[in-house]
This record gives sequence, C-alpha cells and structure tokens, in this order.
Amino acid sequence: MEKLVKRLLSKVSLRHIVSKVRQIIPTLQEFRDLGGCFKHPREISQWWSRLSTDRRRFFLNLMIGLGILFLLQIFHNAPVLRESEDAAMDWVMRMRKCTVSNEPTFPFGWIDIDDETYRDWKEPLYVPREKLAKLIEFAVESRPKMVVVDVDLAQRSGDETLENPIKDVLKKKYGDKCQCERPFSEGCPPPLILVASLRPSKEALLEKRLSNLDDLVEKSDHIFWASPLFDKDWDQSIRRWRMWEPIWPNKKVDAVPTSLPSIQLLAATLLTSGEEEMGKLQRCLNSLALKGHNTMAGQPVSNDEKPCTVTLWNRQGMKLTRKKQTLSLSWERLGRRFLYSIPWQAEGSSGMTIPTVRTTEDQKRLLLTRISALQMRNKQRLADLQGRVVFIGGSFRDGRDIYPSPLGEMPGVLILINSLNSLLQQKTHLPYFFIIIFIKEILLIVLLTIVFSVWDSFWGMIITNLTIIVSLVPVSVWLFGYGFWLDFALPLAAIQIHQLAADFNEGRERRRTNCNANSPPQGENFDN
Repeated sequence: MEKLVKRLLSKVSLRHIVSKVRQIIPTLQEFRDLGGCFKHPREISQWWSRLSTDRRRFFLNLMIGLGILFLLQIFHNAPVLRESEDAAMDWVMRMRKCTVSNEPTFPFGWIDIDDETYRDWKEPLYVPREKLAKLIEFAVESRPKMVVVDVDLAQRSGDETLENPIKDVLKKKYGDKCQCERPFSEGCPPPLILVASLRPSKEALLEKRLSNLDDLVEKSDHIFWASPLFDKDWDQSIRRWRMWEPIWPNKKVDAVPTSLPSIQLLAATLLTSGEEEMGKLQRCLNSLALKGHNTMAGQPVSNDEKPCTVTLWNRQGMKLTRKKQTLSLSWERLGRRFLYSIPWQAEGSSGMTIPTVRTTEDQKRLLLTRISALQMRNKQRLADLQGRVVFIGGSFRDGRDIYPSPLGEMPGVLILINSLNSLLQQKTHLPYFFIIIFIKEILLIVLLTIVFSVWDSFWGMIITNLTIIVSLVPVSVWLFGYGFWLDFALPLAAIQIHQLAADFNEGRERRRTNCNANSPPQGENFDN
C-alpha cells in the first residue's frame, strides 16, 4: 500500500503535470486548423498527420469523453443508471438522516399500536373499533393541528354496525362544531384525514371501497378521505410518492372519474394554505381525471397537458411562516422522490434518534413524539401531542404494514410521516440545477481528457475517481440539503467507461508498436 501511495504521489507532482500538459494541449493555431477542416473534410487526415502523438491522444480522449457523456444523457433512464442514481441518493440520505431545515415547520405525534399493545388487545384480526374510537377521541382532545388515521376503515365483514363506535365519536367531536367557518379557527375541531382503501375496478382505474363512514365524511367540512399509496422501486423500497389517484366512484350509476389526493398532499395543503387552495387543486385534479389521466402509467393525456400545481405556506394566522413554495405535481421520476429524515428502530433496539425543529409557533420541539397506544389510557400524555400533527397507526409485525425504505424497514405510518415532513420542510422536487450540471459536465470532460492524456488508463482512473470523491461528493451532500441533486454516480460511471475505451486504445497502440518492431526493414532480404 505504501509503495502504491508513493507511486501515486510521484504521478501527481505539479512539475510532472505541468510539463505533460504543455506537451498535450494543442496550440490555438491547431484548433483554428481543426475548424477549417469542417469546411473541407478531406483535409482532416492531413491535419491529423501533422499532430504529435501526445496531441493526437488529447483529441482522441476528448472525443471519447464527449461521446460517453452524450450517451449517458440519452440513456439516463436506463435501469442500470437509474439504480446507480438511486443508490447514490440513498447514500447521501443516510449521511443526512436526522438532519432537518432551520425553517419553521409542524412537529408530529404518533400514537403507535405497537406489538405490546397488540398483545394486550389479545391479538385481534383487525384493529378493534371501540379501542380505535378512544384513540381518535384522545387525539382530538389533545388540541392537535391535525389528526391522520392510518387504519383501514373499509366495509369488509358485512357488519354495518362495526364502525358505530367511531361514528359516535366523530358525531360527538365534529357534529355540532362543523358549522364553524374554516379549519384552524377558534373552537373548530382539527381536520381529520382517514385512509381510503382502494382496489382495481373494471374501468382500468382504482375505486374506493365502501365504508360505513362515507355519509358522515361527505357531510363534513373537516373530515377527508385520502390515498395512502406509494410506488415500489426496483428493489421493493419506497422512495417515490403518488401525489393523487384518479378513481372511479362505485356508489353512483352515472358517475364520472374523479380524483383522490394523497395523505401528504392533502395534509400539507390544509396545514399551510387552507381549504381554498385545496379546492383549487381538487378541481384541477378532477379535470385531469375526467380527461383520462393515468398516474399509474405516469404519462399526461397529451404533450400540451400541464401538471397541476399547489401553493404551500400561503395560510394566514401562523406566528412563523416560510416563503411561498409552488409545487408542481409532476409525473417525472426525480420529481416524485421524497426524503427520509426520521429512521425507525424495531422493538428491542435502543430507540429512534429524533431531531429538534423550530415550529410555526416559534418553539423548539422534537420533530416526532411517539406514544404507545397503551399509554393513552393516561390522559396526562395528551399534553405531549398538543400542537402536533397526530398520526394513529400500527407498527406491530402481524399488521403486515412494514416496508423497505432507504433507511431500513419502516412501518407504513412512519413512511407517511416522513413523506409529509419532506413536503413541508424540504425542497422535495430535487430539481437538477442546470447551470451547475452544465459546468460540472464541461469540467468533467476537460478532466477526463487531460488526465487520460497525461497518464495511462489505470492511473487515470485512480486520479479521476479520487478527484470526484474529494470534490463532487461533498458538494452533492451540501446541495442535497437545499433540494438540489448533483449526481456523482454518472461521472463515476463515465470514468469506468472511459477507462475501458482507454485500455482498448492503449492495447491497440501497443500491438501496432510491436508489429512495427517485428517487421523487417524495408529492402532487407532474409533468403539464404
């Protein structure tokens, strides 16, 4: 190892580099002659023959570098490149886990139906409605910003009285108070989001399963259905959300397709912008659903079709707010990626590491407070949920609601919390910063050209890889926190491909040199 380091240092000495660069960099006149060859293509061979060996190698490496980057951009969505990009972004996300923005946001609460609770409830086949009703009542009484119930409430058993305990609680908490002007006003109950159960329909769209709570939700201005669906990636991990679903109503004979927003989209819009913005968004989504837009295919109806947009952080009445953010509900692959900030540790481990955030009330609080459902018997714990967005959901293993994520296995309810936090707190669309991308590609071409012209393919690969790791990776990690993704996986792939091309070219040069050395001099006779 020590010998390798010494050889590397000798290869990268400043004097060695400067002398080599002077030999390989073409003169300005040679570049002008190259431009003139485009007018007279027959002169290219003459121009090439006038170049020195080092400068031929320079132009050859330049053409290889341009060709590789051009091909990588064309085939950017190829499975191998997509997986490399996902792996790079996952690595950066793991580096930045538990790192949050300094901007004000909403903290979360989680009433967890964990394994201990599930065993205490005698391991029922489904979440007992009497106990769930009490959890909802406790959550609403804690004066939260919002309540999200991540439990399947579809009508499956045929027992229409099954949901009566939940109905009674909702009528008690929302019945007489639903005449208030809008959510978040004084005396109003918190908005309540229920998870809709979806299934395939005959119309090639999803449809919502019936629930005994449908009539109650339809009459209320404060209770909503929302979609919990996400996309699974090539390795079954959940990295990308589905912002909305076109659904087919199954109650009306003359029904037309309509839309169902995702939990994170509905919650973020209500929390930061209110019902008016949600109404505009709902009308836009319904219009797309009516035209046949299929989010499952990820394609618009036509090339002229524009995705719907929503403006976040536009609601009055918050002590602290943020700059308005317009979110495009794009179908692009990178635009649907969300960020994980809260990991999960399974039962028996040391627990979760939770960051502290600044709330919209200008307070420092833990981003997430998790309370076991068993502890909700003690109403003193309700103070811990005050002012939070409270989720009710299970992490018990028999619930089969645990999925792979870039941060390891995670309950579905915690994936929902992470996605909502990503939407509220971060620049979630992760756009390519085109100016930086352009500069990066130009610098990469120059770097590949010079390095592979000065050194052979092995040392060229070592030096360029070290340069990328030392310079580009830290910049990518830094920009990632501001919502920009500067991919370092593609440059590393370009280096590997360039090395293969350089190996091939060097092998061809060696074979040509050997052939010239072994061939007899012109005019020499080997006859006896």
